[in-house]
Order: sequence, then structure tokens, then C-alpha cells
Amino acid sequence: MAAAIWFAAPGYAAEYIQQREVIFRDTLANGHPCVFCPELALIQGGRFFMGSLPGEGHNDEHGPDDLPFVVHIEDHLAVSVYNVTRREYAAFATATGRATRGCAGLINGAFQRNRELGWRNPGFEQLEDHPVVCVTWHDARDYARWLSAETGKRYRLLTEAEWEYVARAGTKTRYWWGERMMLNRVNCLNQCDNRYRQTAPVDAFRGNPFGLFNLLGNVWEWVEDCYQADAYKRHVTTYPQSVTGPRACTRVIRGGSWQDNPWSLRAANREGWKADTPLNDIGFRVARVARDIPI
Repeated sequence: MAAAIWFAAPGYAAEYIQQREVIFRDTLANGHPCVFCPELALIQGGRFFMGSLPGEGHNDEHGPDDLPFVVHIEDHLAVSVYNVTRREYAAFATATGRATRGCAGLINGAFQRNRELGWRNPGFEQLEDHPVVCVTWHDARDYARWLSAETGKRYRLLTEAEWEYVARAGTKTRYWWGERMMLNRVNCLNQCDNRYRQTAPVDAFRGNPFGLFNLLGNVWEWVEDCYQADAYKRHVTTYPQSVTGPRACTRVIRGGSWQDNPWSLRAANREGWKADTPLNDIGFRVARVARDIPI
């Protein structure tokens, strides 16, 4: 299935992107099937408007002159179709002996910190096809590095600009389906699907026009960038590369979660969280360099 997308920006002509659906899973470096590798969707590069319009969103979502700014994703890339699941993360944790570090978040309606919790037991029931939570930014980065070693391909976290590009999927509205929240589209706290008290299976809702699921809602997603409130004004020429900073910098999370209101699920919304502090509503997805995959 192809998604035909038109958009234009000041300074260049309207651009037409034809996204052809290519879903695949990498093999291991030795050529054998990789049963624990995430499914990937091939996403072609393109230009898009990053950030919010004047009067919309928070101050950290506004670019120069408080306007959205144009970002060019030059290369195509492969992005995991779903959030990394508990099943997929378990392969990494088992192979590397990754320890849990406790977890915090809403449990039975109250915010709690508990050293006994972790990704295996976040304080509520999850199945193996739910997104892994209670993982730090470092856990997510190291998962991508481990997957790179296992497959011989280069996996990493998405940059913030890449995340917004694939979350918008060629649109300029608050959500990829329009300006208003709609029932049965995402998992969040209010005005959303109410079948799930916490996380939902990663394929519980329809994918966006790029064929990616749950970029909005269900769990926040770690991305590569250091969070800076004025990044869009100070580093506008950096994007689509990640904004760097001290090793211990606060990291950007995107997309909102099961315990957030629709306002947090807007494609432009951005927040920061401590890289070494896991929460039960933060997960991640991965990307990999896709120059060797024919379109």
C-alpha cells in the first residue's frame, strides 16, 4: 500500500513523496533468521515542518520567529513498526545479563518509586506483545547497540527530527488523522480508547500513513537528543541530526502515553526526562541506516 503525500514550505516547491510499503526483518550476522529482531518499515526521506504554529503548543515547540521550520530528511531509513516489545527486549536482557534498576510511575492511581519493580514487573500486568517500559535511555541505547552486533547492521535510536517526521507521516495537523482526538485511535487517559488501564498491545490500534503503530499514545518514546527548551531556536540548522550535550543530559521523550491527556499526544509535543530514571510509561523504538535496502 502506498501513501501519497503532498506538502509545501516557503523556499521550495511542493514535494511529492510516494511511500511504498516495505516491511522486513533483519537476519543475524551469520545469515540465520533473527526471531527476536523487530519488524522494520522502510521510510523514504523528505521535507516536513517541525514544531508548532504560533499560539499552539508550548514555547519549546516554536522555531525561529515562533514558526515551524523546515527539516530535510535526506536519507531513507528503516524504523521499527512497533515499540520494542517485552519479548524483544527480553532477548537482549537475557543475552547481556541486563539488570533492572527499579521503576517509578503511576501505580493504582498514585505516583510511586519502587526498587523492586522493573521492566519484568512494572507494577501492572503486561503480556509479551506489550511495549517494554521501565527502561532507561541508556537501556534503550544499549539495546540498539546489541542489536547492531547481532545483525551486523547499524541500529540506533531515532533523532528527535526523525521521530516527528515519521509521527506526522506527511501531515501538518496535531495528530496524523486530524486536529481533534478520536476514539479508537490511540491509548491515552481521556477521550481515547478505554479498553486498557495501562499499556496496550503494540498492534492494538491502526498504523499511521507510514505504516508505523503507536507513535502517539501508549508509551512515551526515548529519542537520541539531549533536551533543551530553546533547541528549536538555537540549533535549527542541526536538525535532522540529534542535539548533543553533556553525557548526563536530560533526554527528549516524545509521543505521550497511556496516562496522558490528548494534549500530550500531539505530534509536536516534546518533553525531557532524566536518562537514568525509568518510568512505567516510557519505552522506545529503533531505527537503522537503510542505504543498503533498495526502494
